[in-house]
Amino acid sequence: MFKIREFESEHTCLLLHNSLLERLATKSVVGSIIVGKHAEPDANYTPKDIQRDMLAEYGVRLTYMQAWRAKEAALELIRGDPIRSYAKLPSYFHILEATYPGSHIRFHKSEDDRFLYAFVALFTSIKGWEYCRPIVVVDGTFLKGAYKGTLLTANTLDAAGSILPLAYAIVDSENDSSWRWFFEQFRDAFGQRPEMCILSDRHASIIKAVSTVYDEVPHFACMWHLLQNIMKNFRRSQQRVTELFYSGKNIHHDRI
Repeated sequence: MFKIREFESEHTCLLLHNSLLERLATKSVVGSIIVGKHAEPDANYTPKDIQRDMLAEYGVRLTYMQAWRAKEAALELIRGDPIRSYAKLPSYFHILEATYPGSHIRFHKSEDDRFLYAFVALFTSIKGWEYCRPIVVVDGTFLKGAYKGTLLTANTLDAAGSILPLAYAIVDSENDSSWRWFFEQFRDAFGQRPEMCILSDRHASIIKAVSTVYDEVPHFACMWHLLQNIMKNFRRSQQRVTELFYSGKNIHHDRI
């Protein structure tokens, strides 16, 4: 037991001087200080920002790597340890299936029993698909977590023109095997509808997977991705090219 009888608010030493001498202490201490900066999902608080703020507010100079490690520590305080998070996936999927009966949730491991793919299509999306336009837009984007990987998504449009997420998957990368597995799971969950079509950015692996799993469904290129490809060659006339592209003149859709 101890009791503070007198508090001197004026300090003559740096608040973090001693703790920042050790690398591990720097990571944990600074991480706890800046954790509030990363609370918002869209926060973009960079290591350079950390260096600047720590110098301005505490008089402490950090190297770029110290600031980077501090950022990682702060994110771990918010999101948890990536290894433990992946270990909880089977339990999380079990809870999803119990909460949303009728969902199509699959977990696939590699031959050496390591996580490889995960697919999620909730029952609400599966049921809603029956009342939406038979258009499926698929795409992939890189994940920036500790284990990288790729997020594959499938979306559609409802009668009001709003986007309805249908399914998503976590895979190693956009390759032939991952896209084929994704479309196999999608077909098991959503089946095939009359006049159904699939839109994509013409990724080679998507084209192969669609031709194999949905060989009777037309596959079209997304206009937005086509425009972006065209713009690369006409950087000085982007506004004019955009106007012509969306004017409707001489535009036709080709099946991939």
